[in-house]
Amino acid sequence: MKRKKRHASLPIESDESQDISESQKKHYTRLGYKPYLSYRGKVKWLSDEQHIYEKIKYAHKRHNYRTKRVHHGRHRKRSIYKNLIRTLKKHWLILLIVFAVILLLIFNQEVIGVLS
Repeated sequence: MKRKKRHASLPIESDESQDISESQKKHYTRLGYKPYLSYRGKVKWLSDEQHIYEKIKYAHKRHNYRTKRVHHGRHRKRSIYKNLIRTLKKHWLILLIVFAVILLLIFNQEVIGVLS
């Protein structure tokens, strides 16, 4: 499922929603909060600083997806190679034991075949 792009909340002139009471609305406006419509359709009460922070936070979300796709393949191949090397370094003893057991089983089957 594709994720929706997040955007900064949009300012609203007046809040007609029934989510909060009139006394709460007055209280928020006295504290310096203003109603903003979020990208999901809910009303958020933010101060000016919070709204500016939100604008800065979501300003970098605009990507040029063409350039992103160009470099994606090379990075993935490198990361798979690095992960393989990292796994071999981390589990070398277990891999060595497994390899020795496999060789021992093959050698025993050859010896049994020669003896019979």
